[in-house]
Amino acid sequence: MTFIASDTNVAYAEGRAKEAYALYKQAWALKQTYDIAGNLAQAEVELGKKADAAEHVAFTIAHFPPSVPSTQREKLEKLLTTLRAEVGTVRIRVVPAAAEVSLDGAVLDPLRLREAIYVEPGTHQFTASLSGFQDEAVTVTARAGGSEEVALQLHAVAPAGPAGTAAPPTPLPPSAQQAPEEGADPTLVITGAAIAGLSLGMGIVLTVLANGSAGDADSQYDALEQKGGAGACRGATFATDCDKLASTRDDATAYTNAAGWSFVVFGAVAAGTGVYLAVEGLPAKWKATPVVTSESAGMMIQGAF
Repeated sequence: MTFIASDTNVAYAEGRAKEAYALYKQAWALKQTYDIAGNLAQAEVELGKKADAAEHVAFTIAHFPPSVPSTQREKLEKLLTTLRAEVGTVRIRVVPAAAEVSLDGAVLDPLRLREAIYVEPGTHQFTASLSGFQDEAVTVTARAGGSEEVALQLHAVAPAGPAGTAAPPTPLPPSAQQAPEEGADPTLVITGAAIAGLSLGMGIVLTVLANGSAGDADSQYDALEQKGGAGACRGATFATDCDKLASTRDDATAYTNAAGWSFVVFGAVAAGTGVYLAVEGLPAKWKATPVVTSESAGMMIQGAF
């Protein structure tokens, strides 16, 4: 089953499940919708990530719009039944409810705690933590098709008395203090490069989503034209399909605008970082080495901080 007609679907159709999974994962981080969840679940099934696939199939079923055919829902419900028989199901109760819960070191979204957590068969550790409380950890051995209940009860930590108060740090003598380094602040340079890279990556992902929504809109329009001709949306006969088409076009426009702003941020931050380096110069511990080949030319920067 395919929800989005985009480059990611092409990658999946060609058997490049890992590439499709990475793209769907990025799309899911930006927007959690039933169609992205369904496509992500497909890639996860292909890669053997059955617990993750069960979670996203369950999300897809729970968020199906009324316009989706019942046969599609039935197909996913059968897939979810199959996946549940191959993974473990864990329900978590944590007190206080505001505590942060981690699964094998990875923090869980609080919204996921309202539903069953799917895990691969084997041993897993659930840990709850909250400021002012002592951490609580429970180890669970999950069985395929089995269900477990986990209770995480945190206990408040008594405040430390005067005897437990740490002594203030002893200041270093002037001879041991480091003089400020000349040149640009490495932290600012690295931060600028990181923001620029993140903006560029978001722009690329948003462009993929925009192309996908635009492709969906074209497919929906062609289907409407076959049903009612070029004026199908002038009456009320195909109102539901026309509303869906308008929503898909709005999504494409929103993704396109967001992608454009992401590229603008990338250009502004990259240019600003470059100007800052040009004015302040490289940090004292950094050095720049020209790199020239038969096909390209550039600059390699090395250093430490």
